[in-house]
Amino acid sequence: IGQFIDALHSGRYDLNKVALAITQTGGGCRASNYIFLLRKALKKAGLDHIPVISVNMSGLEKCSGFTLTLPLIRVLKAAYPDAELDYYVRGGIAPLYEAQPEISRVFVCDKRGEEKGLRAVLKQSREIRARGYDIWVSAHLSLRSSYMAWASGAPVRVGYTEAVLSALAYTKRTPRRFGEIPEVERLLELARALGVPLDLLNDEKLCWPELVLPQSAYDEAAVLLDGLPEAPTIGLHPGSVWNTKRWTPEGFAYVLRRALDSGVNAVLLAGPGETETAAEVRRLAGRAERAGGEQHHPQSCRTQQR
Repeated sequence: IGQFIDALHSGRYDLNKVALAITQTGGGCRASNYIFLLRKALKKAGLDHIPVISVNMSGLEKCSGFTLTLPLIRVLKAAYPDAELDYYVRGGIAPLYEAQPEISRVFVCDKRGEEKGLRAVLKQSREIRARGYDIWVSAHLSLRSSYMAWASGAPVRVGYTEAVLSALAYTKRTPRRFGEIPEVERLLELARALGVPLDLLNDEKLCWPELVLPQSAYDEAAVLLDGLPEAPTIGLHPGSVWNTKRWTPEGFAYVLRRALDSGVNAVLLAGPGETETAAEVRRLAGRAERAGGEQHHPQSCRTQQR
């Protein structure tokens, strides 16, 4: 996004005869949502007259939004205040939700790690069934997700019509409506299919993705940030789960040098397994205002909030 803005400010382009194009994957990851941030950045720079074109193969982008399940979780808890709400997440991000008041328990589905393969799927499905759920809500389309929904044995199972074997897996289905509504609203369609009252679905406070972090996240962020010189502060997080989504260490090092040369505090962040990448950026830059070391998701989120 910064490269787009820099290019527009470079003077090389006629701002009344230029358009921007950015790819969207069509999935729920951040690659589908950069387009929203790009438009926001253009508006802030006074360039919101410049059109932004989505490059995708699925007719995805007519209106945009973030892929966030928290509004769905909050609406479901409001609809069933006495129910225990369990949340299943991929490996590595469970600590992010441990302090979320609407969630009773967080379970990890590490399908790319220890729970990879058929034996692990069958074991986890037996564990899920033993928990005796009354309602199962799934926001995913994969065969594994559909199987888990069916295997849960819940009398009511809600999912998307487009999911693999959806007619077998789910008792209530709703279209996913790609290209029609933002992702948050697509997720809330699952609650609508469940029969959640409209006043809850239309409650803007409930539908805001408010993440509650544990106190340890606040403490660690304070240790990292307190004591920095009085100046604007930026955070750089050069790592990513997917190599294809990583910018080069040289690029991050360039931004780091530019920030420090401009009198801006720069904090290097690293998630689990990313410390080497952050160290390489620091080495290439020659310096860093503050390096956070390895942070788990809650601590990283709080640092970015600060």
